[in-house]
Amino acid sequence: MESCMNLSELLDKLESAIEKRILRGDIYDAEILARKGDISVVLSSGHIPPGTAVAWCDHEITPFGWVIDARKAKGGYLLAIKEFERVEGNRIVEAETLLSIALRKEVTSRIDEILDFEYWGGIKKVPAPEWLDRWQKDCFSASCSLDDGEILLVIGPPGTGKTTFIAESARKLAEEFRVWVTSNTNIAVDNVLEKLERALRIGHPSKLTEDVRRHSVEAKVLSSIRFSTYEELAARISSAYKEITKAQEEILKNGKIVVGSTILKGAMSVLRNYDFDIVFIDEASNTCISTALLALERAKRAVIVGDPYQLPPVYEINVPNAVRFSAFGYLYDIFGRSLWLRRHYRCNADIIGFSAREIYGNLEIDARCYGIKIPKVETTIPEVGDPEKPVLFIDCRGEEKKIGASKINEAEAEKACEICEELVDAVGEDEIGIITPYVKQRELIKSILADFGINSEVATVHSYQGREKDVIIYSITATRNLFFPSDRKIFNVALTRARRKFIALGNAESLEGKNLLLSRFLEYAKRRGGFVASRSQFKV
Repeated sequence: MESCMNLSELLDKLESAIEKRILRGDIYDAEILARKGDISVVLSSGHIPPGTAVAWCDHEITPFGWVIDARKAKGGYLLAIKEFERVEGNRIVEAETLLSIALRKEVTSRIDEILDFEYWGGIKKVPAPEWLDRWQKDCFSASCSLDDGEILLVIGPPGTGKTTFIAESARKLAEEFRVWVTSNTNIAVDNVLEKLERALRIGHPSKLTEDVRRHSVEAKVLSSIRFSTYEELAARISSAYKEITKAQEEILKNGKIVVGSTILKGAMSVLRNYDFDIVFIDEASNTCISTALLALERAKRAVIVGDPYQLPPVYEINVPNAVRFSAFGYLYDIFGRSLWLRRHYRCNADIIGFSAREIYGNLEIDARCYGIKIPKVETTIPEVGDPEKPVLFIDCRGEEKKIGASKINEAEAEKACEICEELVDAVGEDEIGIITPYVKQRELIKSILADFGINSEVATVHSYQGREKDVIIYSITATRNLFFPSDRKIFNVALTRARRKFIALGNAESLEGKNLLLSRFLEYAKRRGGFVASRSQFKV
């Protein structure tokens, strides 16, 4: 199968790139101080966070376990590690991505066998709760009506209630079945489990949201561990994990439960011993098909939830047409059908209005979206603090500068930080995000914002997918070739991160009269009174 061969080649190249990156990165001296069962206590010269996979890095890189506990100690950091392979070395590194590649390469060799599903037959056997909207009802009824061997694809644009749909479907199905809610990210799993009264969360407590820890056996047991010697620490954690595994096994054997974990954790925990009556994979557009296979091999039935209008997975190497390896895209190419969630609830109506028309073609906007606004703020540019102007394009008239393969725009960077400073008291540091398509522009903005003494988050668009803030400031940066920042998926992700206000910073002259998505956004902002010309940015 050609696509399978291409996927195998991708994984081989990724493995090579990851190994080189590990060898160039932080490698720590390490010494095993104590062992008990499959728990080792290691003194490391550097910190590795709990929940992280680790490898010995001597003659070769050998993944061997997960960090359970990490704390400062004399001479370095004390790491308690749950081993899945008993090997020894003198240097230790983080190795989660390398471990993931090894597991993905194995399942990819069985891709045809694992993907032996039929698409949902279309018969709805289970009525949906009345309070769901009509799109959520369709997806709920279809998910709860799947037969063994069937798969369902659901397109869930931002803010259309996919977390609610997954949670309600999982709750209903768990009355009879063992259900696994999984994703490539912890936050997507936790968003669903926060809505459930009863569930089992698998994963290190440090990776979970506070509310979801009530579903974690590990959180309850590990929090009570005390020790005075290394041997006692190893013994206590070994005993704790016997207790944890026993409790998890009892819940899983009974079935009739919603289980939540990331895909990788599911492949490396007690879950690997169980099949599931139904598996929900969320954020599937941003997950490689090779990762999704780790979950699908455990599934009798599957619901794949994604958004093909968001960004595909990001790899450590350049992957042309990376969307073809997206789990959602790969499966859509096979089955060619999907259901939609089409009613939006999260963003201001003007913010989502542009994506609804230009990207998705048809989204219903809930009435409550018209009231989602920032408080009124006195700002140098009046439109910035005006709650009635939720969508802005500010003409900075800056010019791009090339820095290697990336770009910066000093005028936009300074303007982004000035706007952030004026909004921060009213909106809050944690609710303002500054994003850009370019790595060097992100670095420049971060350095300037640090001088302002503000800790608002600055990131690239690719790293911000799945996140949201009340206010998003988007630095377009480029002024010559604007195809990259105008990419439909990049700009759609940038725009839909904002709940209450979206501020684009760019050079209007470079966009006017062109057939680009950003050019259409510029006109959209003008029609709503949200265009700020460069000459009108200062009070007289």
